[in-house]
Order: sequence, then structure tokens, then C-alpha cells
Amino acid sequence: GLPVYNQAGLWSLSQLVNELSNCNLFITGDSGPLHLAIHMGVPTLALWGPTQASHFGYQQSKNLVSLSRKLSCSPCFIHPGSTPAVFCKGRIDCLTNLTPSLIVEESIRLLSQSVQERNVNFPMKNNP
Repeated sequence: GLPVYNQAGLWSLSQLVNELSNCNLFITGDSGPLHLAIHMGVPTLALWGPTQASHFGYQQSKNLVSLSRKLSCSPCFIHPGSTPAVFCKGRIDCLTNLTPSLIVEESIRLLSQSVQERNVNFPMKNNP
């Protein structure tokens, strides 16, 4: 019963910032929009696989919840010269094992937190 929008690749940077400023929960993988959402303080659920949150120093971010299966082969993408997904032969088990039910369960938990518990920073809310 909650509105969910998949806008991947459809917005300009200005549109993304505006939409993030009104977002109750942002669900994303390791991406540029993830880092922007963390900077803005947007409640974010990040799905990690070949990379991990600790690589970016996000383990202490209070507006970020990281979902990862923490497989023994993960992270397999450590730097641009890495050859990811060798151990799993390209299946990317670390992401495919993040089930929709797990993601929905964590999303509901995060959305049920009171607004007072959140510290969201909207620096560019009204910019075009």
C-alpha cells in the first residue's frame, strides 16, 4: 500500500536532489545517488554485494542501513583493477541472495521509525 517508484536513470542531478529531499526511504545499490543521499542525511537502505559500506567509511552513518550477505568472497570489487565475481562465476551471489522479502522487511522497519529519529538535511530542496 505504499508508493514505490523506480526512477533509475530517469532524473537529472537537480531532479534527483529535489526528490531525495522529499524521500522517506531511499533504496539503492552502491552508486552515486547513494553517496548523495548519505551526504543529505536521507534515510537510506543500501544493498551491498561486490563492494561493502566499510570501504567508504559508512559503518557509522546513522541514516544508513546496509544490507549485505557478507559472503566469504565479498567484497570482490576493491579497486578499479579488481576482477569481480570470479569466485561465483559471474552469478553475483552476494546480490542475488538479498531476497525481496529481506529488503521489504528492512524497509518496513525503517519506515516505521518516527520522523524525530531521523536527521535529514535538505540543502537544495527548492532548487530547479
